[in-house]
Amino acid sequence: MSHSNTFVIYNASAGSGKTFALVKAYLKKILLRPQTDYYKHLLAITFTNKAVDEMKTRIIQTLLGFSSEKVPDTAQRMLDLIVEETHLSEEEIRAHSKNILKHLLHHYAQFSVETIDHFNHRLIRTFAKDLNLDTGFEVSLDVKQLISQAVDQLIDRAGDDDEITKILLEFALQKTDDDKSWDIAIDLRKAADLLTNENDAKYLEPLKKKSLEDFARLRKKLKGTATSHKEEIIQKAKKVVDLFHEHQLDRTHFNGGYLFDFFHQVAVGEFRLNYNTAWQNNMEEKPLYPSRVVGDKARIIDDLIPEFVQAFRRIKLEVNRYSLLQNILKNLIPLATVNLVNQELQLIKKEENILPINEFNTLIHSKIKDQPAPFIYERLGDRYRDFFIDEFQDTSELQWNNLIPLIDNAISQEYESKVSGSLLLVGDAKQAIYRWRGGLPEQFIGLCENERPFSNSEKACKTLNINYRSAREIIEFNNSFFSFISKYFGDQKHRDLYETGNKQKSAGKDGGYVKIEFIDAENKEDLQGHYSQKTLQTVTEVLALGYKKSDICVLTRKRKEGIAISEYLLENEIPVISEETLMLDNSLIVRCLVHTLQLSLNPQNEEVKIQFLDFLHHHLSISEEKHTFFKSLIHQSLETLSEKLTEYSIDFKFEELQCLSLYESCEYTIETLGLNTNSDVFLTSFMDLIFNFSQRPESGKNEFLSYWETEKEKVSISESKSVDAVKVMTIHKAKGLEFPVVIFPFADLDIYKEIDAVAWYPWDEDGFNELLISYSKSIADYGEVGSQMVEKRRNTLELDNLNLLYVTMTRAENQLYIFAKNEKSKDEPTTFNGFLKAFLESGGYWKEASTIYTFGTSNHVTSEKVQSVVHHVEIPYIVSPPESHNIRVVTSEIDQDSKEALRSITIGNLLHDAMAMIKTTEDVDRVVDDLKFQLKDDPKTFLEIKDRIVNIVQHPELSPLFRSSEKVYNEGDIITPERILRPDRINIHADESVTIIDYKTGRPKEQYEYQINSYAMALQDMGYRIREKLLVYSNNNEIVINKT
Repeated sequence: MSHSNTFVIYNASAGSGKTFALVKAYLKKILLRPQTDYYKHLLAITFTNKAVDEMKTRIIQTLLGFSSEKVPDTAQRMLDLIVEETHLSEEEIRAHSKNILKHLLHHYAQFSVETIDHFNHRLIRTFAKDLNLDTGFEVSLDVKQLISQAVDQLIDRAGDDDEITKILLEFALQKTDDDKSWDIAIDLRKAADLLTNENDAKYLEPLKKKSLEDFARLRKKLKGTATSHKEEIIQKAKKVVDLFHEHQLDRTHFNGGYLFDFFHQVAVGEFRLNYNTAWQNNMEEKPLYPSRVVGDKARIIDDLIPEFVQAFRRIKLEVNRYSLLQNILKNLIPLATVNLVNQELQLIKKEENILPINEFNTLIHSKIKDQPAPFIYERLGDRYRDFFIDEFQDTSELQWNNLIPLIDNAISQEYESKVSGSLLLVGDAKQAIYRWRGGLPEQFIGLCENERPFSNSEKACKTLNINYRSAREIIEFNNSFFSFISKYFGDQKHRDLYETGNKQKSAGKDGGYVKIEFIDAENKEDLQGHYSQKTLQTVTEVLALGYKKSDICVLTRKRKEGIAISEYLLENEIPVISEETLMLDNSLIVRCLVHTLQLSLNPQNEEVKIQFLDFLHHHLSISEEKHTFFKSLIHQSLETLSEKLTEYSIDFKFEELQCLSLYESCEYTIETLGLNTNSDVFLTSFMDLIFNFSQRPESGKNEFLSYWETEKEKVSISESKSVDAVKVMTIHKAKGLEFPVVIFPFADLDIYKEIDAVAWYPWDEDGFNELLISYSKSIADYGEVGSQMVEKRRNTLELDNLNLLYVTMTRAENQLYIFAKNEKSKDEPTTFNGFLKAFLESGGYWKEASTIYTFGTSNHVTSEKVQSVVHHVEIPYIVSPPESHNIRVVTSEIDQDSKEALRSITIGNLLHDAMAMIKTTEDVDRVVDDLKFQLKDDPKTFLEIKDRIVNIVQHPELSPLFRSSEKVYNEGDIITPERILRPDRINIHADESVTIIDYKTGRPKEQYEYQINSYAMALQDMGYRIREKLLVYSNNNEIVINKT
């Protein structure tokens, strides 16, 4: 068996052509095999859809280039290298590439270049039944939204469940004791974020078995222990105070009165003191009294020193233990609520048949990983032999452990020509900036050293040390700077990483320019203004050198910093593309649609009405003075507002929206208000969002508005590459990208600073292995365990944050500008600006009178790239109501123009929507409460619908269907070859038989029977036995059930 190159690692620093190297390795594998379909045995894994698209495109375009009689310049270098390394002729490669490309394009699904999440999704789909998952489960990418929904459900249970009410009340009281708002929703969500982090999963798993009673017992015990410690500390301090009285010693007898004050403060319960001052550390070495204290008093103090020292040390030890207990108690209630939120989350997952994407790795690890690899392959329908993993430094521990069995099986087997499988890993631990979502760079560092996870122990590590991205001056500056800061790492492995990993060579691209400018500012606001001004000034100067706006990228660590820069550039007429400028919520038309939905559900919301009227005033070019226009309509009903709009030839009626679905309501608003007269990418993207949301199980207007409130600051349109505008983005978004010019303001991050940081403290008592604490460097006082935690955390922060700086400074191709705050040097730098200043000082560049330092020359540039001409075609959003497609929506045979007819339709639709939310009788109160709020201005309609709901749910023949624990699908789609069917309700009984229910109003019709029979036939084709088919007619207080 051949084991050559079985396991290869590419250590690829920034700009070293790792994608080129991956594509070359991939092509060599498929070109060296005689089969045209050998690519189906290759699995390439990366971490973003963008990276997948780039790799797939490169592979296909290169194969296309190889297939051509005249190989294009873009593929020639790759061809030369493959000829050299494989000893194949160009003609052999051309012929084989044609055949491979033809087969690949006809069997594209077997072309496995995908994200790790996509691969895991396939794996979980395959093992869905083994995992007790419904085969039709949906993947939820929006985990934060699920957490928010779970928190809301938990809070809703307060008042009904005594245990939950008690703990939430205690949480609120704890917050008020800490002088914080009693509103617990935000804190519950923050605590529940632990559920989304893979790094916390192993600590949370044992806690899932703990009840509220377990947490209550622990809390009671810890409070008792803390109280005992407190009393003991106070008693020790009081004994020393008694010694002061006994020997008539006062504050003036001690240096600075420090010792005297210390014991008096502790004696009254004030423990928040410094326990590491100079006088404390020198108690046994230097006199505790000033030189003026002599004679008896001096002798007495000298005699008492042993007692003072012993008391201080015991107090310090006890205070540290007391602080630990208080820290645990502070976080114990939030930790208990995480368990409660998780329970609600499990209910949501079950009810809505969804699986959060963050649970993929855990599920595979717990249920699938230990299955025999051949069995997994058989179930997948694929058999991979060669693996390629990109950006390995961002791989989590679970992701890697889940892949190891599959890879080990492949590389330890013999295939055709006695060749074994292979694995190529590509990564760079210096670019690991995603630890917060599970990325573990230590894995890559370990594999580059001595770790060998496979039975075949052979391994080759190669360094890609040529930088094809940046100009020579930038490469040399970064080599020097990052080699210099390597000495500041506390972990030797991290020092070695930066010392040996910053020896890149230039690919021959001469020139380059680096500018560092330090800014003097009196305060934070002044500094931010300077950063914005310097950025604008630099953009202007760079444009004058011949660069385009799209060549420039401004990078910031924090989103709010990017917003400040974007706003300033826009104010000064510099076009900007940023996450903020691309957000859907920036569109006035999108806001109008949202306000229309809000008003239709809550007509009394005057704030929303004002915003709606403000948009109409501008959109319709209303000549009436704006304030007068507002005043005339703000207190009017929606009916009056609709009548007012007819004066402007707008036939828009809010009552129409009550008869329409979410998507149809938006289309009605777009058409009647004329919102689609021009091409608008924001409107199109918003309607795509509405359409996708409408596919969810619960997709009403209320649900969408709740979703929008939490997601509106995240949803954005895709960036257009043809727009000539300055890019503004966070460092994390810029990972893997490159730009001719990079500007980095706000270069003053404190690498050790964390906000609301937490950690898991080993406990191993009372049935708990680890407990959550608030993290700060003071936990080193808790003892050896605390000291080790602080040292490890400090080393981690150093690597993670200096990696951020590395990623930032290696994005530039030609020019790099850095703006930092001018501060006094420290013995050990702790900020980005501190490291820059220390580097300049060590190299002899620093001058006290100078704030600007440059490397290289800032030259004019002439773009050699062929500028493609982009012709923009204006395509307005097309509204397509059902009637435009000759689709007749049958609602009722009564007169459509009468108000009574409209009311009947409205009641029917509202009843349908309400019953779609009810699976069991437990759902009724919640749905009725929502309906009451929605119809607070129409109590008559509310009472009528409520009565109908109660009559249906409590009907003797129907009530058993609402009390059971059977599977229930409301408004679930049944996809048949001819069409999509959607029964109102399906109950799947324990014996796999099915009861179908369809709700109707009005008179019985033959077409209703045909409809429910079509549902039954579709379900029978799926293998279900039909127990009953029920047409439930609800008219006024009468319920009629037709069994077909």
